[in-house]
Amino acid sequence: LMNAPRMAESERRHHIADLAALVGAILDCPRPVIAAVEGGAAGAGFSLAMACDLIVVARDARFTASYINAGLIPDGGLTGSLLGAVPPALAAELCLGGQPVAATRLHQIGAINAVVPAGGALAAAEAAAAQLARGPADSQASIKRLIAGGRRQLLDRQLEAEITPMAAALAAPEAAEGIAAFLGKRSPDFAALRRG
Repeated sequence: LMNAPRMAESERRHHIADLAALVGAILDCPRPVIAAVEGGAAGAGFSLAMACDLIVVARDARFTASYINAGLIPDGGLTGSLLGAVPPALAAELCLGGQPVAATRLHQIGAINAVVPAGGALAAAEAAAAQLARGPADSQASIKRLIAGGRRQLLDRQLEAEITPMAAALAAPEAAEGIAAFLGKRSPDFAALRRG
């Protein structure tokens, strides 16, 4: 990220498109993809988790759309994933506020599948995968295609829509301040940019 302002726009767009391609690969995978989250998922990690078919998280896990804290905008289809999984008010709260949200809150509204004790997310995800592996693979693939097809229409639009503003944001003064603040372990002063 520190080099982003010096990158050509085409290079910034390429990096953003790489994450979009990974999200697309998750959606296109014929087998169910299960996310196991311990501790937390922020930024691109949140995007990747939300792209998965099933999400198993530790009780103490937290999710953060932290882009705003660095003067950036979400990518990896996060805006589309959130709009498909949570009420618009919560999507706005997450993306505009950049504050963590507890796994239990996301579970209560159905955005994640299971909350397990801390340290147990991977084992629970593996157990779910083992159960799915005993099922009818062709039927599962068809079901996944049907569900992913609807999600894909929204996500494809959002993935494409995110590229241009994120590429611009990466080279903007707000991102320079936000990234410098993050690396310097201080709060960003975005208001100073407007005064200067």
